[in-house]
Amino acid sequence: LLTPLISAVETGRKEIVEKIISMGASIDLMGHTTNMTALYRSLTLISSMKNPDTDFCSVEMIANNKTALDAIRRNTAGHFGPTLEDQYHAISKLRAHPIFHVFKSTFQELKSQRLHDLVSVNSIREIAIFLLAHGANPNAKHHHPIEGYTPLMFAAELDEAEIFSEMLSRNGDPNLSYVLDKSGKTIDCKAIATNFRSTQVLAVLADWEKSKH
Repeated sequence: LLTPLISAVETGRKEIVEKIISMGASIDLMGHTTNMTALYRSLTLISSMKNPDTDFCSVEMIANNKTALDAIRRNTAGHFGPTLEDQYHAISKLRAHPIFHVFKSTFQELKSQRLHDLVSVNSIREIAIFLLAHGANPNAKHHHPIEGYTPLMFAAELDEAEIFSEMLSRNGDPNLSYVLDKSGKTIDCKAIATNFRSTQVLAVLADWEKSKH
C-alpha cells in the first residue's frame, strides 16, 4: 500500500505534503513495501542520499526479516513461490550470480543520481520536521530493517541532529530499545549513535540528559 502521504513525501515537495495533510491524511498510517510511516520514509530517503550503499545493506539483512521477505512475495505476485523460505532461497540464488554485483553497482549509482536530480536532503529534512509538527510519532515501531526500530533510532543512526532534537522535543523516547535476535542485548538510541559514530546526535543526547537532572 503506497499511501498518498508517503507518495507526497517522495516528491520532496513540502507544499504537496502540506496539501495532503490538509485533506485529512492520517499522519502515521503505514504503507510502502515494508510498512513504514511517512516520517520513517523521509528518513529512508535521507539515508539513500547520504549513504547509497544502505539499500543493499538492507538486502543483506533480508534473511532475518520476515517483513522484507513478505514484501518480496507480495511485489512479485508469488513468482518465487508461496512461502517466505521460497523468497529467501530465490534471493540467495540471485545474490550468488555474478551479474547481481554488476546490477548492484549500477543500481546504486543510478538511484543516487536520480534522487539527487529530483529532491535534496534539505527538502526532505524540512518535510520530516513538518511531519513532526503535525503529530508524526517519533516512537512508532517498525519491522524493517530491524524489529522495533523507530524513527528516533533511525535519526540517531543517520546523525540527523536537527531532526533528532525535534523528535526529542515532541516526546521522542531515546530510552526505547530493540533486541538483537541472537544475543538478546537491548540497543537504545545512545548505543546506536555510538556505533554509527553519530557525534552530533551524541551531543544532543548529552544535553538532553543534562536537562533531565
